[in-house]
Order: sequence, then structure tokens, then C-alpha cells
Amino acid sequence: MDALDDAGAGGYVSGDGHGRRDAADNARGVGEYLGRLDIMEAKFLMRYAKWMGAGIVASVLCAQASPAAEDLSNLAGVPPTERNPVAPDLVWPEEVGQADVCLWKDDKVAAFTVTIDDNTKPDHAWWLEQGRTYGFRFTWFVVTDGLVEGKNPGWNGTWADFQALVDAGHDVQSHSVTHRSKTSALSPADDYAPSIRHIEENLRGVRCLTLAYPGGGLPNDREVAAQFFAGARGTRGLINPPSPDYLDTCSIGSPAATLTQPGEKGDWASLRGVAEKHPAMPKSYRGWYCMHFHGVAWNDKLKSEVAPKAIEVFDYVKAREDKFWMALFREVVLYGQERDTARLAVTQVAASEIRFTLSDRMRDDWYDYPLTVKVRVPDDWAGVAATQAEREVSARLIEHGGRRFALVEAVPDRGETRLWRRP
Repeated sequence: MDALDDAGAGGYVSGDGHGRRDAADNARGVGEYLGRLDIMEAKFLMRYAKWMGAGIVASVLCAQASPAAEDLSNLAGVPPTERNPVAPDLVWPEEVGQADVCLWKDDKVAAFTVTIDDNTKPDHAWWLEQGRTYGFRFTWFVVTDGLVEGKNPGWNGTWADFQALVDAGHDVQSHSVTHRSKTSALSPADDYAPSIRHIEENLRGVRCLTLAYPGGGLPNDREVAAQFFAGARGTRGLINPPSPDYLDTCSIGSPAATLTQPGEKGDWASLRGVAEKHPAMPKSYRGWYCMHFHGVAWNDKLKSEVAPKAIEVFDYVKAREDKFWMALFREVVLYGQERDTARLAVTQVAASEIRFTLSDRMRDDWYDYPLTVKVRVPDDWAGVAATQAEREVSARLIEHGGRRFALVEAVPDRGETRLWRRP
């Protein structure tokens, strides 16, 4: 309980993130934030009973239950030996009816994400243009205090600005309330947790499940972050392995080194060995390449130095769409942890129909992203259709080595999946 004890009297359910709290904020926020805790100890509830009110405590205690042992919020504390092994290359099941959970969505070779920090309103138009041009989606990690208080909207933007990004298919996640400001001096809990409510209450269609640790201010706390988020982007500039530390993922901050040739100085940051095998970069293959940007085009220096390099990276990835899964940060965090704990069982194999069940160890209210399951089907199948729990899901046929396979999208713990031959 050390992290809870360090949180101060406002702990995990602060009002506006600056120490100002009232009864309405407490009543509205306590259920949400306690619902994100894995530890529902009486000690915690009794400690906050003095200011939350006995009625609220009773309601929360009745309504909020600790997640079951197999309903994990994230894989913090789960050793690699308890995760599913990562195949070194694409898997092609041999026998009809055999199936495999693909490493990445659509059986892509590698994952690629682009993230933008610190709100940076002057660059929004540029990013929207790139999204339209390339068909890519980006993740903004926002500092919420400026949005909540309407400070410096020319830089911080407004909720309407970020709603426009969401409506265009992009995502908004947390960069904390104050960027771990030394002036505000909030505990990690008070800097992380209220940002969730700020984002979800002010933006339609957004679930705030991930955090980017702010740098340059007060220290971050991964143990506190693990109570509220499915994953967090860290500050190390490396390429992520396929199954990383989801509470401290890596990210490359300079596009200048991103297309370095394998074997040359700086190839540790190169995309070239992620979706294509290179002897000089064996550990990068099939990994998750995450980039982060601050400014990219809002002044002449950035326009001439950063933006052209970013465009080169986007051109490279676009030309290899068959190999890269261009995803939102949140999507990769969810997919990866579902995949790492997935259990797949084929329950029926017939000439015209195959059934399977898919489960995982993650909490179902957060982890609802479809996994791609590759199923070996009879070679006389001309088409395929699929349902999960009687609802239609995406399925398509592919060929490899003269044999046919179905790629089926299924969400763990949502019922049996049935695929059948279409004429």
C-alpha cells in the first residue's frame, strides 16, 4: 500500500487535478477510479471514508469488486515465462482444422505506431493532412490541465480540437494532468487518474486506457500507473520486441535515424530490420516500432528538418502495408496482452465447417480488441464466412504454398467462433 499512502489525502479520486475537490467530484469519480484498482482493501476505503462520505464508500464497496485472478488489467508482474511464446516468423498450420493466434493483426509481420505528445495544437492540421494522405491513424498523448482550464488554447488546443481528431479516426490518451509539473507537485496518482475522467468525459468515442510517462518533471511511478492503465509508453529510445514490458514500452523520438541502413551507425533505431529480415538486426524482426513526436511543422526549422524526414518514414511504411500493421498505440497494447495470454481450442472440424473458442487472462471490459486467428481450411473452400456468438465477424481466405487458410477476427471470451465454407 506504499503507493496509496504516498498519494495524500486526495489520492486516487481528485477533482480537477489541482487539489480542489467537492462532493460532486467525489461521487462522480470514485467509482471509476476505484474500479481501475486491482487492490480493493478495506484499509484504503476506510482511509478515504472521512472525506468521501460513508454512503459513497458503502456504494463503492457493494458495486465494485476486485477483478478475478484471471481478469488482469495488464501484465505487470507477469513474467515472460507465463506468456505465450513468440514465433520467429509467420506460422502456417499444417493440418486442416489447426489454428494459430497471429502475432499481429491481419497476420502482419510487424507493428508500427505514431504518437504525438504535449497537445501541440499548431501541428494538428499537418497531422490531419498526413492521416488523409496515407490512411494512417495517430495517437495524441495530451496534458489535460490546459484543456480543462482553457489555458493557452493556441498551443494546448481545446476539447473541440481533439474531438475533431477523434472524429477523423485518431486517438487521444493520457500524458497526465500536469506533465508531472514540479510546480503543481501532484502525486503520481493525482497526476494520472483524473486525466482519465477529463478525457473520457470531454471526448466522445474515447476510452483512455494508456499513458505516456511525462519527462522532465517529477518522477513517474509505474506501480501507480499499473492500477489505472492497460499500458504506458516509457522514455527509452529502442525498438520494442513483440512482447514488451507493457508498462514501460519503448519509442523512437527522431525520424532522422529511422531509415538507417542495417549495419550502419544508428541502425538500432532503424525500421528496415523490423518487417524484413536483416542479419545485422536479428532482434528487431517482427517487433513493434513506436515513434513519438513533439513539434513537426509549426515553425520553419521543423518544417525543413523534421517534417521531410517524417514523410520519408510514412512513405516507407505505406509502400510495405502488406507487412506493417499501422495501428493506434492503445490497439497494440490491447492486442499484445490478449495474444500473450490467449488460449485457443478448436472444438469441431468438418468438411464445410470449423469451430473454435478463444479466451485470455485479461479483464473483458478493457480487452475487447479482436485477435486474428489463422485457420487451416480445406483447399476446396472458395470462400469463407464466420460468426462469433452468432454475430458476423470478419473472415477472409488467403493462400500460401498452394494451401488455403482463413484469417478470422475473434475477441477473447466472447463465445464460440464458427467459420464455414462459402461457394
